[in-house]
Amino acid sequence: MQSRILQAFPNLVIENSASGGGRFDLGMLFYSPQIWLSDNTDALERMRIQYGTSLCYPPRCMGSHVTQVPNHITGNTTRARTRGFVAMCGTFGFELDLNLESHSDRNTYLQQVRRHTSHTSHTTTYTSYINLPLPSL
Repeated sequence: MQSRILQAFPNLVIENSASGGGRFDLGMLFYSPQIWLSDNTDALERMRIQYGTSLCYPPRCMGSHVTQVPNHITGNTTRARTRGFVAMCGTFGFELDLNLESHSDRNTYLQQVRRHTSHTSHTTTYTSYINLPLPSL
């Protein structure tokens, strides 16, 4: 089906979903340049998820977004700065209502977007990626 959709709409960008990791593979990446790793968007949990995925796949294909806190799955509250930096280790996007965020958090997000557009996006897309040992989280 994705092949037919992309033939009909060649400029369309599709983001697939791994559905718990079961569909994150080269076959799916053929049709979509990025795949959503997990519905668990807690920044601390995502560090483990993204680390594991990075053992086989480059950061540019890992869908990763900043979401609101407390997290809808874990209930954890992490700083905006942390959530943004974790998201920058993937495709970096936002899934939250900025109108509900504090002035300070909105400023943090603005700084992160500027940082990402100035050099992080190039780094996650065009450079070699070397895994460090898994940190104790």
